[in-house]
Amino acid sequence: MKNAPVIEMTEAEAKVLYQEYADEIKERGDKAEKYLKELKQTYYHLSQGRKVIDIYEVFKTSGLKDTGEPNLAIARADLKKVYFHKEAMGAGCFSEKEGTWQTPADSVRLPSSTFANWTTIPAPTEWDKERVEIENPTLVSKVPLVPAHIMPSGTLDNYYILFEVTEWNTVPVAADPYLLKRINANAFVVLAEWDITPIEQAIMRA
Repeated sequence: MKNAPVIEMTEAEAKVLYQEYADEIKERGDKAEKYLKELKQTYYHLSQGRKVIDIYEVFKTSGLKDTGEPNLAIARADLKKVYFHKEAMGAGCFSEKEGTWQTPADSVRLPSSTFANWTTIPAPTEWDKERVEIENPTLVSKVPLVPAHIMPSGTLDNYYILFEVTEWNTVPVAADPYLLKRINANAFVVLAEWDITPIEQAIMRA
């Protein structure tokens, strides 16, 4: 994941743009549009030398394993495990919920064409033998632990972890995590990167 696509800008350029949006929001007051606030927040983090990622592009670039499963996963940082639900036309959703009937607002949904079309299999029905369904539609992985030296202030449910998954649905092995702060549906700020120690991996796998 070291080659994950990031949005970078010089701190000086970002400070100028941050101030422009801050001034515009102050001018508009309560009428300030949501996107103005999102851009202000983004430029603030860039002005502090941080990287911003477009999670749609990250997953599109990272692609799938030979087994047809995503190479990466993303989860709220306070979760112990995360579910990935494959959806039609190469879409998908990362959620704390095992089922798809209720998707929390803080889930991360990826749009169609993020991945190649999922492999399908004949649906086990007698009345419609031509119907197919997505093979292995729900995956699960344990979520890495946030180590003490990068632990953010406040509760972890305000943060996300992006990480590599070497194996889904088995004994999980996660690698190269990023600690993220969400700006909107697809923009996230990279707050930290770290390597998982063998002890952290052992605790996570319990």
